[in-house]
Amino acid sequence: MADILGGPTFYPLDGDVLRRYRDLVAESGERLGLLGYVGLGPPVPFLPERWHGRPLFGVVACWTGPEAEDDAVRARLDRLGPVIGRHMGRMPYPVINTLFDELLPAGLFHYWKGTFSKGLSDGAVDAYVEYGAATPSIQSATVIFPIDGACHRVAPEATAFAYRDADFATALSPTLTTRAECEANKDWVRRFVAALEPHCLAGGYVNFMDHDDQGQDRVRANYRQNYDRLAAVKRRYDPGNLFRLNHNIPPTPTPTVSGDQVS
Repeated sequence: MADILGGPTFYPLDGDVLRRYRDLVAESGERLGLLGYVGLGPPVPFLPERWHGRPLFGVVACWTGPEAEDDAVRARLDRLGPVIGRHMGRMPYPVINTLFDELLPAGLFHYWKGTFSKGLSDGAVDAYVEYGAATPSIQSATVIFPIDGACHRVAPEATAFAYRDADFATALSPTLTTRAECEANKDWVRRFVAALEPHCLAGGYVNFMDHDDQGQDRVRANYRQNYDRLAAVKRRYDPGNLFRLNHNIPPTPTPTVSGDQVS
Protein backbone atom coordinates (compact mmCIF):
# COMPACT_ATOMS: atom_id res chain seq x y z
CA MET A 1 0.00 0.00 0.00
CA ALA A 2 1.55 3.32 -1.08
CA ASP A 3 -0.31 5.52 1.42
CA ILE A 4 -0.87 5.34 5.16
CA LEU A 5 -2.88 7.39 7.64
CA GLY A 6 -0.35 9.08 9.88
CA GLY A 7 0.43 11.98 12.13
CA PRO A 8 0.31 13.19 15.73
CA THR A 9 -2.53 13.69 18.19
CA PHE A 10 -1.79 15.67 21.37
CA TYR A 11 -3.34 15.43 24.85
CA PRO A 12 -2.62 16.85 28.30
CA LEU A 13 0.23 15.10 30.10
CA ASP A 14 -1.88 12.95 32.39
CA GLY A 15 -1.42 9.48 33.87
CA ASP A 16 -4.88 8.32 32.83
CA VAL A 17 -4.13 9.26 29.21
CA LEU A 18 -0.90 7.25 29.29
CA ARG A 19 -2.65 4.25 30.81
CA ARG A 20 -5.30 4.33 28.08
CA TYR A 21 -2.49 4.62 25.53
CA ARG A 22 -0.86 1.54 27.08
CA ASP A 23 -4.13 -0.37 26.73
CA LEU A 24 -4.67 0.80 23.15
CA VAL A 25 -1.21 -0.44 22.14
CA ALA A 26 -1.92 -3.82 23.73
CA GLU A 27 -5.22 -4.30 21.94
CA SER A 28 -4.25 -2.94 18.52
CA GLY A 29 -3.27 -5.18 15.64
CA GLU A 30 -0.09 -4.92 13.62
CA ARG A 31 -1.58 -2.48 11.12
CA LEU A 32 -1.74 0.32 13.71
CA GLY A 33 1.52 1.75 15.04
CA LEU A 34 1.32 4.07 18.04
CA LEU A 35 4.49 5.89 19.02
CA GLY A 36 4.21 7.79 22.32
CA TYR A 37 5.71 11.24 22.95
CA VAL A 38 6.24 13.04 26.25
CA GLY A 39 7.47 16.60 26.01
CA LEU A 40 6.54 20.23 25.48
CA GLY A 41 4.01 21.47 22.97
CA PRO A 42 5.73 22.45 19.73
CA PRO A 43 4.92 25.77 18.00
CA VAL A 44 2.83 24.22 15.23
CA PRO A 45 -0.36 25.73 13.74
CA PHE A 46 -2.64 22.82 14.67
CA LEU A 47 -1.81 23.19 18.37
CA PRO A 48 -3.40 26.12 20.26
CA GLU A 49 -0.82 28.75 21.11
CA ARG A 50 -1.54 28.48 24.83
CA TRP A 51 -0.15 24.92 24.66
CA HIS A 52 3.13 25.90 23.01
CA GLY A 53 5.91 25.06 25.47
CA ARG A 54 3.59 23.32 27.95
CA PRO A 55 3.94 19.64 28.96
CA LEU A 56 1.79 17.26 26.95
CA PHE A 57 1.51 13.71 25.69
CA GLY A 58 1.35 12.86 22.02
CA VAL A 59 0.64 9.78 19.95
CA VAL A 60 2.09 9.54 16.45
CA ALA A 61 -0.13 7.02 14.68
CA CYS A 62 0.62 5.03 11.53
CA TRP A 63 -2.36 3.11 10.13
CA THR A 64 -1.60 0.83 7.20
CA GLY A 65 -5.14 -0.51 6.88
CA PRO A 66 -7.91 0.58 4.47
CA GLU A 67 -8.83 4.24 4.15
CA ALA A 68 -12.45 3.34 4.87
CA GLU A 69 -11.40 2.69 8.49
CA ASP A 70 -9.50 5.98 9.00
CA ASP A 71 -12.33 7.60 10.96
CA ALA A 72 -12.53 4.58 13.25
CA VAL A 73 -8.80 4.95 14.00
CA ARG A 74 -9.28 8.62 14.84
CA ALA A 75 -12.19 7.70 17.10
CA ARG A 76 -10.02 5.23 18.99
CA LEU A 77 -7.46 7.97 19.55
CA ASP A 78 -10.21 10.35 20.68
CA ARG A 79 -11.00 7.99 23.55
CA LEU A 80 -7.55 8.39 25.11
CA GLY A 81 -8.44 11.79 26.54
CA PRO A 82 -9.10 15.44 25.67
CA VAL A 83 -7.61 16.12 22.24
CA ILE A 84 -5.63 19.38 22.22
CA GLY A 85 -4.57 19.22 18.59
CA ARG A 86 -4.20 16.82 15.70
CA HIS A 87 -2.50 16.67 12.33
CA MET A 88 -3.38 13.35 10.70
CA GLY A 89 -3.90 12.56 7.06
CA ARG A 90 -3.11 10.20 4.21
CA MET A 91 0.51 10.33 3.06
CA PRO A 92 3.22 8.12 1.53
CA TYR A 93 4.84 6.13 4.31
CA PRO A 94 8.29 7.82 4.06
CA VAL A 95 6.70 11.22 4.76
CA ILE A 96 5.74 10.29 8.33
CA ASN A 97 9.45 10.11 9.17
CA THR A 98 9.93 13.76 8.14
CA LEU A 99 7.06 15.38 10.07
CA PHE A 100 9.27 16.80 12.84
CA ASP A 101 12.37 17.66 10.80
CA GLU A 102 11.85 21.43 11.03
CA LEU A 103 11.79 21.24 14.84
CA LEU A 104 15.11 19.39 14.91
CA PRO A 105 17.59 21.24 12.69
CA ALA A 106 21.21 20.21 12.39
CA GLY A 107 23.59 21.44 15.07
CA LEU A 108 21.61 20.60 18.21
CA PHE A 109 23.27 18.96 21.23
CA HIS A 110 21.89 15.66 22.57
CA TYR A 111 22.50 13.41 25.55
CA TRP A 112 20.85 10.00 25.20
CA LYS A 113 19.57 7.31 27.55
CA GLY A 114 17.33 4.34 26.79
CA THR A 115 15.36 1.57 28.45
CA PHE A 116 13.44 -1.59 27.56
CA SER A 117 10.34 -2.68 29.46
CA LYS A 118 7.68 -5.34 29.52
CA GLY A 119 4.53 -3.26 29.46
CA LEU A 120 4.23 0.19 31.02
CA SER A 121 3.71 -0.18 34.74
CA ASP A 122 1.81 2.42 36.75
CA GLY A 123 5.14 3.37 38.35
CA ALA A 124 6.65 4.03 34.94
CA VAL A 125 3.61 6.10 33.97
CA ASP A 126 4.08 8.19 37.13
CA ALA A 127 7.73 8.80 36.16
CA TYR A 128 6.75 9.88 32.63
CA VAL A 129 4.32 12.41 34.07
CA GLU A 130 6.66 13.74 36.77
CA TYR A 131 9.79 14.12 34.67
CA GLY A 132 7.96 14.92 31.45
CA ALA A 133 6.60 18.02 33.18
CA ALA A 134 10.21 19.18 33.67
CA THR A 135 11.30 18.62 30.04
CA PRO A 136 13.96 21.30 29.45
CA SER A 137 13.19 22.39 25.88
CA ILE A 138 10.76 21.93 23.00
CA GLN A 139 13.39 19.94 21.10
CA SER A 140 13.85 17.57 24.04
CA ALA A 141 11.61 14.54 24.02
CA THR A 142 10.88 11.23 25.65
CA VAL A 143 9.79 8.82 22.93
CA ILE A 144 8.04 5.52 23.70
CA PHE A 145 8.46 2.96 20.91
CA PRO A 146 6.16 -0.07 21.05
CA ILE A 147 7.95 -3.33 20.22
CA ASP A 148 5.47 -5.80 18.77
CA GLY A 149 4.46 -7.66 15.66
CA ALA A 150 7.12 -9.47 13.65
CA CYS A 151 9.84 -8.62 16.17
CA HIS A 152 8.28 -11.01 18.67
CA ARG A 153 8.21 -13.85 16.15
CA VAL A 154 12.01 -14.06 15.90
CA ALA A 155 14.03 -16.01 18.45
CA PRO A 156 16.11 -13.76 20.77
CA GLU A 157 19.32 -15.59 19.86
CA ALA A 158 18.69 -15.41 16.09
CA THR A 159 20.20 -11.91 15.71
CA ALA A 160 22.21 -9.47 17.81
CA PHE A 161 18.97 -7.89 19.08
CA ALA A 162 18.18 -9.81 22.27
CA TYR A 163 15.16 -8.06 23.80
CA ARG A 164 12.43 -9.65 21.73
CA ASP A 165 10.41 -10.15 24.90
CA ALA A 166 10.26 -6.40 25.52
CA ASP A 167 7.08 -4.48 24.72
CA PHE A 168 8.50 -0.95 24.72
CA ALA A 169 11.78 0.86 24.10
CA THR A 170 12.02 4.36 25.54
CA ALA A 171 14.47 7.01 24.35
CA LEU A 172 15.18 9.98 26.61
CA SER A 173 17.22 13.02 25.64
CA PRO A 174 17.71 16.62 26.64
CA THR A 175 18.22 18.28 23.27
CA LEU A 176 19.34 21.90 23.31
CA THR A 177 20.97 24.52 21.13
CA THR A 178 24.24 24.85 23.08
CA ARG A 179 26.60 22.37 24.67
CA ALA A 180 26.42 24.24 27.98
CA GLU A 181 22.61 23.97 28.10
CA CYS A 182 22.80 20.27 27.30
CA GLU A 183 25.40 19.68 30.03
CA ALA A 184 23.23 21.58 32.51
CA ASN A 185 20.28 19.26 31.88
CA LYS A 186 22.02 15.88 32.04
CA ASP A 187 20.93 15.40 35.64
CA TRP A 188 17.29 15.66 34.54
CA VAL A 189 17.54 12.64 32.29
CA ARG A 190 19.72 10.71 34.74
CA ARG A 191 17.10 11.14 37.45
CA PHE A 192 14.40 10.22 34.95
CA VAL A 193 16.15 6.98 34.04
CA ALA A 194 16.75 6.18 37.70
CA ALA A 195 13.00 6.56 38.34
CA LEU A 196 12.23 4.21 35.43
CA GLU A 197 14.81 1.54 36.31
CA PRO A 198 12.64 -0.39 38.81
CA HIS A 199 10.05 -0.82 36.06
CA CYS A 200 12.45 -1.77 33.24
CA LEU A 201 14.61 -4.61 31.99
CA ALA A 202 18.37 -4.50 32.47
CA GLY A 203 19.38 -3.19 29.06
CA GLY A 204 18.41 -0.56 26.54
CA TYR A 205 18.56 -0.04 22.79
CA VAL A 206 22.18 0.52 21.81
CA ASN A 207 21.37 3.59 19.67
CA PHE A 208 20.03 5.29 22.80
CA MET A 209 23.33 5.01 24.72
CA ASP A 210 25.68 7.91 25.33
CA HIS A 211 29.42 8.10 25.96
CA ASP A 212 29.10 7.47 29.70
CA ASP A 213 27.28 4.16 29.02
CA GLN A 214 30.52 2.65 27.71
CA GLY A 215 31.07 0.38 30.71
CA GLN A 216 31.12 -3.28 29.72
CA ASP A 217 28.39 -4.18 32.20
CA ARG A 218 25.99 -1.86 30.36
CA VAL A 219 27.09 -3.00 26.89
CA ARG A 220 26.77 -6.63 27.95
CA ALA A 221 23.30 -5.99 29.39
CA ASN A 222 22.19 -4.49 26.07
CA TYR A 223 23.07 -7.69 24.20
CA ARG A 224 22.17 -10.19 26.94
CA GLN A 225 22.91 -13.82 26.00
CA ASN A 226 24.24 -12.75 22.58
CA TYR A 227 27.19 -10.79 23.96
CA ASP A 228 29.69 -13.66 24.08
CA ARG A 229 28.87 -14.74 20.52
CA LEU A 230 29.33 -11.14 19.31
CA ALA A 231 32.67 -10.93 21.11
CA ALA A 232 33.75 -14.13 19.34
CA VAL A 233 32.74 -12.62 15.98
CA LYS A 234 34.75 -9.52 16.86
CA ARG A 235 37.79 -11.66 17.66
CA ARG A 236 37.53 -13.36 14.29
CA TYR A 237 37.05 -10.28 12.09
CA ASP A 238 38.60 -7.44 14.13
CA PRO A 239 41.06 -9.01 16.61
CA GLY A 240 42.90 -5.70 17.00
CA ASN A 241 39.67 -3.82 17.87
CA LEU A 242 40.21 -1.27 15.10
CA PHE A 243 36.49 -0.44 15.05
CA ARG A 244 36.23 0.69 18.65
CA LEU A 245 34.86 4.24 18.50
CA ASN A 246 31.41 2.95 19.40
CA HIS A 247 29.64 1.19 22.25
CA ASN A 248 32.36 -1.34 21.97
CA ILE A 249 32.33 -5.10 22.20
CA PRO A 250 36.04 -5.90 22.49
CA PRO A 251 37.31 -9.15 20.98
CA THR A 252 37.48 -12.01 23.43
CA PRO A 253 40.97 -13.37 24.12
CA THR A 254 42.08 -16.09 21.73
CA PRO A 255 41.77 -19.48 23.46
CA THR A 256 45.11 -21.06 24.36
CA VAL A 257 45.75 -24.81 24.27
CA SER A 258 47.80 -26.48 26.98
CA GLY A 259 47.92 -30.25 26.71
CA ASP A 260 44.33 -31.46 26.71
CA GLN A 261 43.06 -28.21 28.28
CA VAL A 262 41.63 -25.27 26.40
CA SER A 263 41.45 -21.97 28.29
